[in-house]
Amino acid sequence: MTLVSDINSQVKNCLTKYFKGYFHKNDIFKTLPSVQLFEVDDINLFKKDRDIQHICRSVFGGYFALDDDQVEVHFSDSWNDTDQIIQIFKQKGHGIRETRNGDLSDYDDLESITLIDGVSFPCVFNAILQDQNHKINKLKRQIYDQIKLSGKRYILKYFFLLGMNRRYLKLKYASIQILLTIKRFEDEFSNRNIRLYTRDNSLDIFKPRNFRINQEKNLLSYFTLSFKYQINRLNDKSNRLNEVFKSLEEFNSYKTNLFLQLFSVVIAILAFIFAFDSFKEFLSKLYKLIIK
Repeated sequence: MTLVSDINSQVKNCLTKYFKGYFHKNDIFKTLPSVQLFEVDDINLFKKDRDIQHICRSVFGGYFALDDDQVEVHFSDSWNDTDQIIQIFKQKGHGIRETRNGDLSDYDDLESITLIDGVSFPCVFNAILQDQNHKINKLKRQIYDQIKLSGKRYILKYFFLLGMNRRYLKLKYASIQILLTIKRFEDEFSNRNIRLYTRDNSLDIFKPRNFRINQEKNLLSYFTLSFKYQINRLNDKSNRLNEVFKSLEEFNSYKTNLFLQLFSVVIAILAFIFAFDSFKEFLSKLYKLIIK
């Protein structure tokens, strides 16, 4: 199993890091979500091997399984885990339920394909939600850095006001993008739609096993409630971030107006100085005209 983990790391370092697409277009999240299928000769003996069991990514030691306990689905729901992996452990030959004369279909292989296809959408969508969480955390740090920079007191920074506003606009644009994405998730991935996306795969037949706390009645309801919770959490974080942005925007507007007012006063003083001789001559002529 150490070899399996090492091979997985080598594939990431030598192959997938050069991929393009959603999970490789930025420096925040560069790990492709993956589904791992393991076929074992005897799943009961597999469960007794504690050394092998270390590779299982289980939620608090719990997992989901069929009623006959010959197919198990393991995964981790940690938000700090950038490696979004769902593991399927299957008893070899489980898909062969009956023998039909003249039927050469490999039902065991078809079952494996169906299992992988069934958890592909939850695996990828959960990774996308994790990616959005990383983006919000990075943007929050950038905003706090911008606030700290804006609060520093030195005169020269006013001459770089345009550059500071440009950085502010970039942060604002990134915040709007995240907000729009989360709102789209709320509309597109409702409980009903998630069930529609997974209707061809019977995730509801997998029941919880070995959980220390009360869990949902099946794997489908677990994913549905988990996605709803994560989307709501992202929405709350995005709203709080925008509240901070409003304060920064007000401060930035006040600072810009103050700079423009001071600049106008300076221009007026300079204009008066350069026009002083002409103004003095005008006053002299006006005085002579009044005396006459």
